[in-house]
Amino acid sequence: MQKSGFFLPRPVLLVLAALGLLFAIDLFALAAYRDLELASEKLNQRLQTEEALQPLPMMVLEMQSGMRGFILTGSTAALDRYRAAADRFPGVVQKTRALLVEDERQRQLVDGGAASAQDWLSRYASPLVVKRSAAEDAQRTMTAILETMHKGQGESQAENIVAQFAESIQIERGLVADAQLTVKQKLDRIASWMRWRAFALLVALAALTLMLGRTLAKLTGQVRSREAAETATRTSSATLRAMSDASPLGMFLADATGGCVQSNPAFERITGLPEAAILGNGWQSTLHPDDRERVVAAWNAAAVAGTAFVSVHRYVHRNGKVVWASMKSARMTDGAQLLGFACSVEDVSERREAEEALRKSDERLHLALESSRLALFDWHIPSGEVFLSREWNAITGYGSQALTTTARRLNDLVHPEDREALREAFVGIFKSNKPISRTEFRIETRAGQWKRVYCSARVTERDAVGRAVRLTGTVTAD
Repeated sequence: MQKSGFFLPRPVLLVLAALGLLFAIDLFALAAYRDLELASEKLNQRLQTEEALQPLPMMVLEMQSGMRGFILTGSTAALDRYRAAADRFPGVVQKTRALLVEDERQRQLVDGGAASAQDWLSRYASPLVVKRSAAEDAQRTMTAILETMHKGQGESQAENIVAQFAESIQIERGLVADAQLTVKQKLDRIASWMRWRAFALLVALAALTLMLGRTLAKLTGQVRSREAAETATRTSSATLRAMSDASPLGMFLADATGGCVQSNPAFERITGLPEAAILGNGWQSTLHPDDRERVVAAWNAAAVAGTAFVSVHRYVHRNGKVVWASMKSARMTDGAQLLGFACSVEDVSERREAEEALRKSDERLHLALESSRLALFDWHIPSGEVFLSREWNAITGYGSQALTTTARRLNDLVHPEDREALREAFVGIFKSNKPISRTEFRIETRAGQWKRVYCSARVTERDAVGRAVRLTGTVTAD
């Protein structure tokens, strides 16, 4: 007895199953995207909070330094530094507290530091208070007054305030790291969903192709099968076009001679030209004049040789803006036959601007050190590695470039009679956390002569148990 009823072919069932899986994955991916948005917002808030916390300990030190300078020298510039820092301090604290609405622990730390700073300002750090104290004993010199301040509760309280703000910054850095890890985990989760989505889409496309192929073969034979293949090709081309249009990277396709035959909107945004103006060699018209000859020559050479092309160059957008771009091409072949090139163009303007800003900052630092005749050193104590700015070589006569060496090698350059005193000075700063204001010793120059130099340094990093990790300072010669 023959059974009757409605049934679907296996390819159709496979397509429906794949589409159902794809829909379910999209729902999960949407939820993951929402979680990512929340995690990103939290990370952004943490980064803003860390940035807001950074100036607080430096402002306390600036007030302390300005007050000292005014007490010792009567300098109005020092007094202005003190007042500027004191005036800005409440506003920075208020901004920081506004970012810590949901973080009770951090808010208590900032509030405690702000309250201690206010007490310290009113009781110890005001120049008028210290001046009044000095007037009670006119026999004392300003140096003696400053020494008394060093030993008094005011200095200790200032150090505690700086330490309290530093602790808050350290905590915030840990929270930023946690938030970054959370964002990474969310991204990994989304990437996983996208891989499953791609798999489900491939299954659906494969099933659809199979189903269409069988149906068309049954209905029209080989002729219709050929038409189906052409349809599939057009569909694939449209899919590639859609993917190209959705890509954040600039993309264009070139024929075997190097002429552009198709571009995407991202590339049009980079060049500032419509697609019609980009076709052929039109995209070259918007190259920066200083880069055009080099880029065109390299592009033509790659097209003739049938090789890949890589370049970093500039475009001049029609609005006048200069856009830095990284351009790469890959060969498209059919067996041994070269069909053309697929090119990607990435806007790297922000990265270039950041690199340029870093380079200029480094140049300004070296100019400042060079004009002051100071050599900067940074000693990583556990490894013994020491970075020296190029001014060190100017002092010792070893050249004009910055270098990285070791503490042992530098110790070999110190005069034998000065090594013990220098070692004791370093041991003292490691234990007391007080900076070396000025230590004198002799070093051997490249010419074999002894030169007297002066070192100022302080510990800039300690580990969890308080051991010195990094020592930073300057060296100058007579």
